[in-house]
Amino acid sequence: MSAKTDAEKRTGILARLRKDQSGNTVAIFAAALFPMAGLVGGAVDMARLYSVKNRLQAGCDAGSLASRKIMGNGRWDVNNDGNRNNDATYLGGLQMFDFNFENGYLGSENRTRNFVESNGTVTGTASADVPMTLMRILGEEERTVSVTCTSQMKIPHTDVMFVFDVTGSMSSAIPGDPTGLSKINGLKRATKCFYEALARQNIDDVAPADCYKTSNPIGDLSTLTQLRFGFVPFDEQVNIGNILQNGYYKNTQTFQSREANLENVWTWTLGTASTITGWLNDWSPSAPPTSPYHTRQSTSSWTNVTSGSVTTLQGSKPFRQTGATNSSNCNSNYNTLSGSSNQLTGLTESGGSTTTVAIGTTNNPPVYPATEQVTSHEQRRAYTVTQYRYVWESRSGVTGCFLESRNHTTTYNKIQTGGTSTRPIDWVQRQRITGWVYKPVTFDVSSLKAGGGDDTSTSYNASIALPLNETTVAVNLSGQSSASNIKIISNATVAWSGCIEERQTVRDEDGDPSDDFNPIPDDAFDLDIDMIPDTGDEATRWGFQLANAVWGRHENVYNATLGYNEPVIGDVWRATTSSSNPAGMSRNTSPGCPTAAARKLATYRDATGATNYKNYVNALPTGGNTYHDIGLIWGARLMSPTGIFQAENATTPDGQEIQRHMIFMTDGETYNVGNNYTPYGIESWDRRRTASGSAPTLAVLNANTDARTTALCTAIKNMGNNGVTLWVVYYGTTDFATTERMKNCATSRNNHFFQASNTQLLIESFNKIAESISELKLTG
Repeated sequence: MSAKTDAEKRTGILARLRKDQSGNTVAIFAAALFPMAGLVGGAVDMARLYSVKNRLQAGCDAGSLASRKIMGNGRWDVNNDGNRNNDATYLGGLQMFDFNFENGYLGSENRTRNFVESNGTVTGTASADVPMTLMRILGEEERTVSVTCTSQMKIPHTDVMFVFDVTGSMSSAIPGDPTGLSKINGLKRATKCFYEALARQNIDDVAPADCYKTSNPIGDLSTLTQLRFGFVPFDEQVNIGNILQNGYYKNTQTFQSREANLENVWTWTLGTASTITGWLNDWSPSAPPTSPYHTRQSTSSWTNVTSGSVTTLQGSKPFRQTGATNSSNCNSNYNTLSGSSNQLTGLTESGGSTTTVAIGTTNNPPVYPATEQVTSHEQRRAYTVTQYRYVWESRSGVTGCFLESRNHTTTYNKIQTGGTSTRPIDWVQRQRITGWVYKPVTFDVSSLKAGGGDDTSTSYNASIALPLNETTVAVNLSGQSSASNIKIISNATVAWSGCIEERQTVRDEDGDPSDDFNPIPDDAFDLDIDMIPDTGDEATRWGFQLANAVWGRHENVYNATLGYNEPVIGDVWRATTSSSNPAGMSRNTSPGCPTAAARKLATYRDATGATNYKNYVNALPTGGNTYHDIGLIWGARLMSPTGIFQAENATTPDGQEIQRHMIFMTDGETYNVGNNYTPYGIESWDRRRTASGSAPTLAVLNANTDARTTALCTAIKNMGNNGVTLWVVYYGTTDFATTERMKNCATSRNNHFFQASNTQLLIESFNKIAESISELKLTG
């Protein structure tokens, strides 16, 4: 007989009790003991199960949080490949789990725990078997308790805009700086260390020690997080490059330039001469003249005439006159040419080549408005005269009166007249430069826009042709027979480097701008972060900074009050023409334009992004003077969620909110000079920000920029829906007034302002900012 199961045993006891009617009270009590024990045991065991599960959950949560925190804002260096013996992230999670849930807690057995990471999120699982106590009466030996947990780093989607002072002073080193780096190289290193700390991506030309770290960043940033960086290097200008649309720029601009003073002159050239016509066919003379050909030229060099050449003689004279009997009658009877005194019997002539010769031209030189030149011609043909004579002589044993000839050494010309030809006179009116006037000149600059009429295009030409040069040309002037050199206008190729002239602003008329920008005036379009340019309103649009379109004009006299050479507002006349500069004139005034163009916000993810980021930072230039306001306004424009780049900046592509940070770094106080070519033109000549009646001093210019800087700091901190955290780093200077202004510019004086007196402190300041931005907010 097989053994009964526990259930059968329990059923048998209760059945017997039910059938046994004796001692009912005791039986009923005994029967009640089992349910009561189950209820009590269940309560005890459920309490144990609840406690184990809570502690198990606490251990799981603590372990996942610890793992996530060790990861920082990166990812695991070993991602779920099972090889975790040396993985501090994984082992740290296990350690924290074990600290919260000891093995064997409340008698639990077979504890398991594991943590995995995916795209920045740590997921944990844990379980334990809990043996039952009193519940064993009801057949419950043990129960398995399982929990899961998740820890995710809640780094918000973040935009970081760097606004960096790259003025000339940044090229120097700070005395006593142990790194020996120039300030610009210290800034480059700090910026790359910042990237490593925040983006969790290594840059290969900085070592951990350079960043005052012990190791390179581990892993990379979760793809669930959007992190973007933008750059605005500034001096007295910002290079905007091709960031803006064509329609945001003006079509015409006025520059402090020059305009040629011109006079009209007529210059001539001759067209092709016509065929000669009108010959009179009056060759003259018709026969050789008497003199000198009727006189025998000499008695030597005569040639015998043979029978074969007799016919060449006029009258077909025979080569021998048989009627002559002596020398005397040979001469007298046969040398009968008139005027030859019985020395010649006749003459013949033979013509050479014919030449045509101009013998006179009308309207030479041409005088405007004559329309043609008429040239008279004659034809000339040279003739050779042959003299003939009879001479008494003996030839081949025969004595007689024989014929001989000789060419005369002198030729003569026959001339034909009456031929004429014509040439048209072509007149061109030119404008000759007689001097230059230096003054504001308006030019059409629309050809810099390469969008083909599409105002949304961001394509630009590198240069524009403007009529600012002079060229020497040789021309024939009216009434002059020889060529003359004159100066005419030629186009200068004027390059555009990417810098701009600001749109409409307001003037500080009283020399005290401290009360002009609180609040920012409505018509100060240059300080409006979010205004979208109106293509129908030039005041709302930017202009191109064209350095080679500009001539500053000043006397060569330093003005101690102004701090620069005395400016000349009126026209400056140069009476002579030359492509060189006139005395006292500056071809170009200080046109500071950083070679590194600003960059809009963009992601720099993975190794390719790190290289792109590094290459840009390493190429940052230095030069120019310090205008803090121009850097701040463009940094704000490029990151504003409600301005010209709203479509890119308002939210992430999937509509999530973005936290915004601006890091503004400068190494010194404002420094403006009147002959700087700034976003407001040449300060001393254009006077767009200062009173028009007199040239601004350096103090007035600096105060104006400082007031605008202060106003922009306030506007930036309040920009967008949630504002912008404005971090200010003051590098290597102790100027008290600037320090106070920079402290007030920051979001808070105590927490968002850093003063770095050397490179190490600069890097540490950047590291602290990165740590603050990436502060972990974990959820389990």
